[in-house]
Amino acid sequence: LRQQLKSLEDEQAHCLKALSLKASDENQRDGLMDDLETLQEERLDLQRRLQHHTAVDGEQLKWLCEGLIESHRDPDARGRILTLHHPPYVTERTKWAQADTLAIRNRLRNVLDDVNIALGRHSLNHRTVDLVLSGHAHCLEVLRTHDTGHGDSFTNWVVCGGSGYSLRDQRGQGPELTESGNRGEQRMIATSDLYVGRRWADCNGGKAYSALRVDISEGHPLKIRLTPLISHREENGWNEVTMDPIELPQSEQLRTTLSTAD
Repeated sequence: LRQQLKSLEDEQAHCLKALSLKASDENQRDGLMDDLETLQEERLDLQRRLQHHTAVDGEQLKWLCEGLIESHRDPDARGRILTLHHPPYVTERTKWAQADTLAIRNRLRNVLDDVNIALGRHSLNHRTVDLVLSGHAHCLEVLRTHDTGHGDSFTNWVVCGGSGYSLRDQRGQGPELTESGNRGEQRMIATSDLYVGRRWADCNGGKAYSALRVDISEGHPLKIRLTPLISHREENGWNEVTMDPIELPQSEQLRTTLSTAD
């Protein structure tokens, strides 16, 4: 890790030098700023790992587990929406493989697995949580998990962190997240269905700032509508981009869709 950190510091110094030499070229400057932000994120991630910042808040995880079990046993509860800061699933270029991201994913998986065990569920036919909302990554993104082998399978994930400074692009590896299986094979565990970030085509390559409206319909089963709110700056002011609402499918519908698509 120390060797990796030293390498990142060298890359960062090289990037800063290149940035000073290309100060008059806007396109090259923007590209170098993207690279510099990525290097800074990776450097901070390594520093946290070297300092062993791996404390687990067991009390909070227990609270979450017990609350979800109680909710599933409550006949009046129509669904469950979880909000947290770090996204367990994201394809933003600086966050998708961070140690924090992977740690949050694994800890949440453990909680959801424990919930299913307590409820006597031995299959993934029921979604444990209907929607997970998070921020932290500098983008607007809608993802869905496939069969992960855990309680976070077939779940809707939304990252809403694209309303401020330093919007970022999607990772170069694309919208499909993979993970190593028990035998070391790579399997697809999640797909990004919408990504709005630094250079978005519908904003002519401009910065697409974003927010999100979430509507919950009455009745059973739980129906959720997401309306992305996108705006980008032009010479004459701000231009709003209207996007179609996204209707989140229910467990059975999603399972059928994924089985057909896969």
